[in-house]
Amino acid sequence: MGKNKDRKKKGAAVQKTATKAKKKTEKELKKQIEQLGEENIEQLITKHVGKDNTIEAVIIEEPTQNPPSRRANVSLTEHPLKDELILFGGEFFDGRTTILFNDLYIYDIKKQHWKRIQTPQPPPPRSSHQAVSVSMRDGELWMFGGEYTSPSQSQFYHYNDLYVLHLSTLRWEKQVTDTNGPSGRSGHRMTTTKRKLILFGGFQDYVTTFRYFNDLYSFCLDTFQWTQLKPMGQLPTPRSAAPIVTSQDGSTLFIIGGYSKETDDKGVVHTDVFALTQDEISWQCRQVKISGNKPDLRCGSSLQCYLNTCILFGGVTDNDIEGIGNTASAFLKTTKFDATKMRSAFYNDLHRFDLHKLKWYPIEIKSVENIPSSRMNAAMVIKQGILYLYGGLRELDEKKQYTLDDFYSLNLNKLDTWTCLHGDNQQTDVHIYSESSSSDDDDGERVS
Repeated sequence: MGKNKDRKKKGAAVQKTATKAKKKTEKELKKQIEQLGEENIEQLITKHVGKDNTIEAVIIEEPTQNPPSRRANVSLTEHPLKDELILFGGEFFDGRTTILFNDLYIYDIKKQHWKRIQTPQPPPPRSSHQAVSVSMRDGELWMFGGEYTSPSQSQFYHYNDLYVLHLSTLRWEKQVTDTNGPSGRSGHRMTTTKRKLILFGGFQDYVTTFRYFNDLYSFCLDTFQWTQLKPMGQLPTPRSAAPIVTSQDGSTLFIIGGYSKETDDKGVVHTDVFALTQDEISWQCRQVKISGNKPDLRCGSSLQCYLNTCILFGGVTDNDIEGIGNTASAFLKTTKFDATKMRSAFYNDLHRFDLHKLKWYPIEIKSVENIPSSRMNAAMVIKQGILYLYGGLRELDEKKQYTLDDFYSLNLNKLDTWTCLHGDNQQTDVHIYSESSSSDDDDGERVS
């Protein structure tokens, strides 16, 4: 009994200390925001909304003289009925200030140019949101969540809103849904199956606290109602950046890998794979055994599904300075990182995961010309067997994180050569390379 009491006292003391430290940090953060003269984050969002409400009609600039600027954590989605790609939102950090976007662009694949769309009442600026398209009702783009970051990166707001872009009219509509939907978050993932949106995971980060999710939701595209799914069996642990994809026949959903943090300095890269199936009564979830030539351990990769295969590009590994490497065998287990002892290695390789065989394979490109530079958090989409890659982040050295605006395509049926549709425009680089942009000041990579 005495030992149990001692444990309880010790636990209470630890909790009290943590609460006290949190309050101190919040107080310091509030003081810092006041010194910067930065408005409350909700006021900043309201200002953006007020400006956007001045647009009364849809304006299409084609071709636009101002294609998408450099950005990361943006959504790039295929048009379900046309040879077009739809780009929305994203963020850019110049070394001191963060800029969030809510602009809408459409890429015409045949004409090979961008259209800039100005439309009434768009969603507020955001990054790390999710968007999927469906062919229902003449084509729709559905978007949920994401985050708004204040210019100083000292305030974060996580959206729990759901928007639909009617592709026939290019007008946004905010959905008024019931209270059964997901909480505000970013870094979640979405897919579609059987006239439903399926959403998994994500995170909330408010500087002083963070939380990761492993909840699963379904949104019916006929009744416009959210339902929280509670599958039988083993669910993945809470995480963000965990792609959820649908098998070619629609019978199985797969949740692949992901990322989470245990403390401000320690991140966890997940490499497990789970299968979700549904019968007449309920959903079931189980972890599956994977094999093959697995990618080196990494996070911040881009992954999209094509037929019965997932295509993975790029990402980043934080390697221990003392030499704990990122071997392929490390991909078999969950690995912890200490952000205070890391250096980053970025990738530009391709891998595929066969959803039928549950097996990884490397992808070799015949030509080494025009290969995209190594990067993380790039936007990627596959349309009619062609992979498209846009933007993302890379490091020029330990203190310089660089945001890209290049645009590439690759024929997955030929795998002959990458095509550069738009090179990175160095002249538009306004990054302020200062000590303030050092990764030492961050709490580890924000993997979205």
